[in-house]
Amino acid sequence: MEVDVPVFVAYNLYLSLDPESFPNLMPFISSVEVLKDKPDISRWSLKYSAFGQDINSGLVLKACLEVDLKDLQPWLKA
Repeated sequence: MEVDVPVFVAYNLYLSLDPESFPNLMPFISSVEVLKDKPDISRWSLKYSAFGQDINSGLVLKACLEVDLKDLQPWLKA
């Protein structure tokens, strides 16, 4: 399936994905944990190599945008 959509639609869809699936999409993300008591907050761990060094980093993110997939239906092509 191929879909041509404006950038803002693709970006909103990207943001609406389950955060815990991101390590499967991007190899530099080693883990994503959504906090059980606050589902809008997630803890991310990043691991990658750059400039001959292994780099480990982490961050905590808050989801600020929610997109309902039915809003995207006019943009989707089969």
